[in-house]
Amino acid sequence: AKELTWTGVGVIGVSWFIGPAVGHFYADFDRQGWIGLGIRAAGLASAGIVWAIASASGKCAPRESEMQYECGLSESWNTAIWYSIIVPPLVLLVSGIYDMVVAPRSARRANARANAAGLKISAAPIIIRNDGQTTGAGLRVVGTF
Repeated sequence: AKELTWTGVGVIGVSWFIGPAVGHFYADFDRQGWIGLGIRAAGLASAGIVWAIASASGKCAPRESEMQYECGLSESWNTAIWYSIIVPPLVLLVSGIYDMVVAPRSARRANARANAAGLKISAAPIIIRNDGQTTGAGLRVVGTF
């Protein structure tokens, strides 16, 4: 059950990291999608850097009976570690919500560009008749561009 929980957390994390940008890429507003991915990547990278430096300082040791770490770090490192626990998830949350709110606008812009270009496609079912009798059915697709 523990593996399933961590798998779910991983899937949700990756979805939240990439998902909000997909709408922008779909709407051909790649710049906004890359900006959102960059902000979320920077938030994660900052947390990783803080944890890597704190671990490399050699002042953290595992407790004997628990799967926890006890760190004899300075107050500034404790502040940095709290930063790495609190700020990156907030950055991911705010950036993801912003992209989700703005993505529909990107899609409307893409649709308006396609309509302004005169690209129109429609499809309708048809019944084929020969001498008053139904001989088949089909799908008629009409496009203008």
